[in-house]
Amino acid sequence: MDGKAGLHGLPIWETLSCLSDDRILSEAEQKEIIELRQKKPDLLIRIARLLLSLSGSGYTYQKFASCPWEDIVDLIHDQAARNRLLQQDDPKEQAVSAYLNREHNQLPCTLMTARKRVLEARRLCKPEDPVLVLGDDDMVGVELAKAGFTDVTSVEIDDYICQQLKERSKAEGLSLKVHRHDIRKPPLKELIRPYHLIFLDPMYSLEGIEMFLRSALEFSGNRPGTYFFVSVHLQSLLRDGFSQLPQLIASLGLSWGEVYKGFNAYPVPDRVGWWIAFFIRRFMKTQLMSSENFTLKFFLSDAMILKNEKSA
Repeated sequence: MDGKAGLHGLPIWETLSCLSDDRILSEAEQKEIIELRQKKPDLLIRIARLLLSLSGSGYTYQKFASCPWEDIVDLIHDQAARNRLLQQDDPKEQAVSAYLNREHNQLPCTLMTARKRVLEARRLCKPEDPVLVLGDDDMVGVELAKAGFTDVTSVEIDDYICQQLKERSKAEGLSLKVHRHDIRKPPLKELIRPYHLIFLDPMYSLEGIEMFLRSALEFSGNRPGTYFFVSVHLQSLLRDGFSQLPQLIASLGLSWGEVYKGFNAYPVPDRVGWWIAFFIRRFMKTQLMSSENFTLKFFLSDAMILKNEKSA
C-alpha cells in the first residue's frame, strides 16, 4: 500500500492518488494540477454533467454528475501518471481477452495482472484449497488451474465467457469447474462450499461491492477465515463513497488485510482511448496531458484483501 494509512489500513483520501509523489510527478506538474482543480469547470463539462444527471444511468456512472470537480481532476491525472509509469515498463501488455459486454461492466485485465492475482493466491492458500472466482471475464480461473490449483470454480453470468473458459480448460487439460450464474440470485446448493479464497471484481460503486461481497459470503456458507481478493478502484468511489467503505466492510463482519494501489491493469479499447484522449486534451490542459501522442492505454485499479471474521 502506498500513501499514508488511515483507519482500517486504508490510505487517507488526500494520499489516495500518486499526485503528491514527486518521484512520479515533477513540481511543475503538481502545481498545474492544483491550479486546474481550483478552476471552474468548462461550460461544456457543466453541460455534460447536467445531461449525465438526467440520463438515468446507474450510480456507478451518475455519481460523476454531482461530485466535486477536483475529484475528477485528481482521478484522471492519477490514471495518466500511472499510465506513464506502466507504459515505460511494458507498453505491449495485452488483455487476456478482447471480448467485451458493457451490460456486464466487462473490461478484461492484462495477462500480467491475472498472473499477479495467482501469486496472491499462492500467498493466501494452498494449491489444494478450494478457490472461487465470481465473475471471470479476466480468465483468472484458467491461470489458477494452470498454476497448479486443483479445486478452482469460476462462476460467470456471460454465456460466451463460460464457453471460452470451458474450451480453454478442455484444450489445456485443466481441472476448472465453470458455472453460469447471476449473483443477484441465491447460489445453487452444490456451489455453496467452504472456499478458502474468493476473487471478486465488482462494479466500482458501494452498491456493486456490497452485492458481490454478500454473494461471496453466501457461496462460502459464511465460512470463518475465508479470504476475499477484491479488485476495486478506490478513487472511483469518490470522497463520499470512500468514507463509507469501512463501515460497509465492518457491517459484513470482514476485516482488512493489504491494500494495493494500482494493482490491476485493464487495456482500454482503441476507440474508447481516442475519445478519452480527445477529452483530456480539450479539458485537462496540463503538461502531463499535453502530448499529442498521449492516450490512456490502461485503466489501473486497486486491490484489497479482506477476511471473514464471523462465526458460521
